[in-house]
Amino acid sequence: MPLSGPRPALIAPRVTLMERFDDEADLQRVSLVLTAPVLGTLYRYEGAFRYEIAPDTGRG
Repeated sequence: MPLSGPRPALIAPRVTLMERFDDEADLQRVSLVLTAPVLGTLYRYEGAFRYEIAPDTGRG
């Protein structure tokens, strides 16, 4: 018996994003993986960055 109607959940890509602050390295770490059923991993990114919250100087 054929499936009727759309089945987006069966073919929809999935994004997994994990982020955490690394106290020892004083860095924000991120990991993103984009996967699709049947195809597997489409894209993967892992990285780290350091940021600061600075006051708005009004200079754009």
